[in-house]
Amino acid sequence: MFDLNDNGLYKWHHLFLMLSLELISPFLEDIDFPLEQHITTIRQASRTFVQRFFEVELDIFYMGKASNVGTRLFNDTYEELSKNIGQDATEILCNWGNQLRMDTAFEESLLVLWDNLLTKVTDIESEEFQQLSTIFDHKAFVIASIIMRFKTELKGIWDTLDFLEQTPKGEWDLRAYQIYNQGDRRDVSDVKITRSPLTYFEGIVTYVKIRRAICKIRSSLSVSEYENLLMWVASSLNHKLEVASESIFDLCLDGSSS
Repeated sequence: MFDLNDNGLYKWHHLFLMLSLELISPFLEDIDFPLEQHITTIRQASRTFVQRFFEVELDIFYMGKASNVGTRLFNDTYEELSKNIGQDATEILCNWGNQLRMDTAFEESLLVLWDNLLTKVTDIESEEFQQLSTIFDHKAFVIASIIMRFKTELKGIWDTLDFLEQTPKGEWDLRAYQIYNQGDRRDVSDVKITRSPLTYFEGIVTYVKIRRAICKIRSSLSVSEYENLLMWVASSLNHKLEVASESIFDLCLDGSSS
């Protein structure tokens, strides 16, 4: 089922809005989307969800949680997907979205770790890289090469998304943009578009790519070496990385990396 606890309702609303867009079709692999073979059916269900959410938006929440109206909308969407792609596939979709830890302490720590690795490691002439080489010897270059690879991948995707923002939108994609910008208005036909749903999508791509990069780094190091790397980065951050240090340390214990 869809996890609507904490910020789950907000997250799933954005995920369905994102999955409803034709624009994201080339990037499904970049967000580890597990059901590309069903994307046409999922996209249609997502569009139905987004339209219904828009129509009852003022009744979706009750005391900060999903109201009966909101719960019914998610249940109806689950049933529709189960009917059209099967319950097993629907559960795979739920697990994929539920495990995206957006807007959490874990995501914050992941971004802090990544930003500081970029600063410290990508210039091999820097004092920081010399320190890294002293600690990790030749593996310092392995760490740096992984970071540079994923930095380049992210830059390419960001540039492509910026390009897509300038291209003409299909009928639904234009409506989705209007709904995203509607505020309290119920008629979105002439709403001014100042925000893009691709901003949230870019955040998911960034999260997934950085997680892959850190997994790749971890798989290249021993447990003690990875712990030393985290400690080395954290030494210049005071307590910031320790917001979710245990989660960062346990990252990819399932052996996944790509």
